[in-house]
Amino acid sequence: MKIRNFFRSLVYSNIFISLGMSSIVLASVLIMSMPADIFIFLSPFLVTFSMYTLNRRTDIEEDMLNDRPRTNFIRRYKKHLPVLIVVSYIAAVLPVLIINATAASLLLVPLLFGIFYTIKIFPFSFSRLKEIPVVKNMIVALNWAILGVLFPVIYTNSSFSFIFVYMFIFIFIRVLIGAAFFDIRDVAGDMRERIRTIPIILGKQKTLKLLVILNTVSLFMIFFSPTRLSLLLVLPVLYGYIYLFLYKKIEIRSLCDYIVDGEYILIGLIIALGFFF
Repeated sequence: MKIRNFFRSLVYSNIFISLGMSSIVLASVLIMSMPADIFIFLSPFLVTFSMYTLNRRTDIEEDMLNDRPRTNFIRRYKKHLPVLIVVSYIAAVLPVLIINATAASLLLVPLLFGIFYTIKIFPFSFSRLKEIPVVKNMIVALNWAILGVLFPVIYTNSSFSFIFVYMFIFIFIRVLIGAAFFDIRDVAGDMRERIRTIPIILGKQKTLKLLVILNTVSLFMIFFSPTRLSLLLVLPVLYGYIYLFLYKKIEIRSLCDYIVDGEYILIGLIIALGFFF
């Protein structure tokens, strides 16, 4: 029970998903043979933690329909979250600013996306980016590709190569699949908020078929793998087929929180094992 509560706290606090971001950075660093220090992993972790916490804080009412246990956890610490969000982002940006100002400015991109994604600013029919059909998933995937692949390249002053393009597209597709899969779980809350996600537009079954197609695109990319190490990315793709198959066979909330988000940690772990062994 204590172990279960521990992992549940990691998920509900957004630490688990933030570790996934650091894991993606690790995979990028190893595959692209880049130098590394603590901040190349810590800053993307803190930015991801800050942005996901901001999103949970602003979407409390919506998430009550989608994920009540997580929402109750967030409500328990609600008054402390604004300070935590700001401090985490500052801690992410300041050390990088001293080392590489261009990389530090790149860390602000998710903040801008996060503000327009989460907060209602304009009095239009689509006042938040997440309310524009499909844009919600594209923004999430783009943020992950920027932090997980582009940021390490800029931070280390590495060159843009085919390996970079390959990794950027690969991570974008992997996160796009995961984000759309989460939307299957979140249909009730998204419908109430009038957010036209892929499952709401296509329906759950057609969305699953689309995700299988996207997963197959990832599999096809392996045939163009630029390095031996990146060939190991076939394993997360196969893992993707497994969780898509497990839909309706495992309770959807647990499937999303642990298995789907767990793919990002798996990517870094597999590449690290291949690199060192």
